[in-house]
Amino acid sequence: MVVGEEFGRPTVWHNGRVPGARAHLLRFPAAGLCVVVLTNHDWNPPERIGSDLAAIALGEKYDLPRHLAPPPRRTKAP
Repeated sequence: MVVGEEFGRPTVWHNGRVPGARAHLLRFPAAGLCVVVLTNHDWNPPERIGSDLAAIALGEKYDLPRHLAPPPRRTKAP
């Protein structure tokens, strides 16, 4: 376990990998939040996914990945 800070809040985290799988656990003890990301793709970034999920739960700013961002709104021509 590693003690750190994210969004200006204390964290405890741990990650790991084996061929074909990755995992990340991210705790925010003061907020009572724990995010666990498990993936069976060793190319997925579970740390980024965990951080984004924590941002959503804590009401912090986060950026959608480009390929998941909603399409721009269409306006009708006059």
